[in-house]
Amino acid sequence: MGKTVQEYADFLGKDAFDTYFDLLLENNFTCMASYFSLSEQDMLTIYQSPYSMIGSDTICSEKKGPAHPRAYGSFIKPIADFALKRHLITIEEAIHKQTGLTASVWKLPNKGLIRDGFDADFILFDETKLRDCADFKDGTQIAEGIVSVYIGGELVYDGKNITEARPGKCLL
Repeated sequence: MGKTVQEYADFLGKDAFDTYFDLLLENNFTCMASYFSLSEQDMLTIYQSPYSMIGSDTICSEKKGPAHPRAYGSFIKPIADFALKRHLITIEEAIHKQTGLTASVWKLPNKGLIRDGFDADFILFDETKLRDCADFKDGTQIAEGIVSVYIGGELVYDGKNITEARPGKCLL
């Protein structure tokens, strides 16, 4: 929908509380929503800790209907915004938080590093153009500056289109 409950309630000329529960009832309690329970400053403080990793609990699907911005921006935003724009950490640290550190903590063999014998999962990007475009109005906007994406050494995104290759596998 891309609106807050209050915005939708105002559009309908109804109370936000009633609108919220009407939406639940009308959609058989299958609505998805975004709840803002962490301040940006708290998030940035946590992110700068050497022990924090980047992950997402998003539901992956094809680009159909509304999506939370983290579905398309979880891994680009820390690099583009926190490292390259705000300089909160280095670009190497930002990448490590979502690759090597994650693979180490989750004990994922052959993942997280570019090394002989490891799976070749990586993204090529232009750091001068890298930008997370997903927001709460349209969470399916693809990031700018992505040149290509490889999984297991196979091209899966060529900078404009998703390829037919499906080399991914369940890790846990």
